[in-house]
Amino acid sequence: MRQERERLTGLYNKEKAMELIQDYLGSSQEECVAIVMDIDNFQKVNNLFGVERGDDVLKDTARVLQEFFMEDDIISRINGDQFIIFAKNCKDDENLNIRLHELCTTMEQEITDGTKSCRISASIGVAVTETAGRNRDVLFQAASEAMDDAKKNGKGAVNFYRAKNN
Repeated sequence: MRQERERLTGLYNKEKAMELIQDYLGSSQEECVAIVMDIDNFQKVNNLFGVERGDDVLKDTARVLQEFFMEDDIISRINGDQFIIFAKNCKDDENLNIRLHELCTTMEQEITDGTKSCRISASIGVAVTETAGRNRDVLFQAASEAMDDAKKNGKGAVNFYRAKNN
C-alpha cells in the first residue's frame, strides 16, 4: 500500500492530493479555490541554520495551514517549501481575501539564533474555478502563476489569478 501522507509534515503527498482534487472536481460543481503557497527565503533558513531548522519551519507551516483551513480541504506539500491547498465549496469573496492576508501575516517571522537572522514570509497565489476553470492542472497552473507574480511584486503577499484578455 502506498503512502498517502508525507512523513515530515503529515500532509497529503502530492500524488494523493492531486488524485483527491481530481475526484472532487469531477463529482462536484461547487466553486472551489486552488492556492499555491511558497515560503519566502526558505533556502536561506537551511543555509544559515541547517536542514533541521528548515524542517521545523516546514512542520510549523503545515500546522498553521491545518489551523487556517477546513478539515475537509486538501492540503499538501508538493515540493521543498511549496504547498498547495484546495478549498472546497469556496469562491473568490472578501472573506477569503481577508483570511489569506491573515495567513500571510501569521507566516511572517524572524528566524534567529542570536548571531544571525533570516526573515521568512509567504507568497500566495489563488485561482478560483469560476475564473480559471475546472481542469485541475490548469487551475493549479493559474494559482502558481499568481504566486509567482506575488513573489515578483515583493513577496509576502496574496495575489489572485485574473484571466488575461486576448
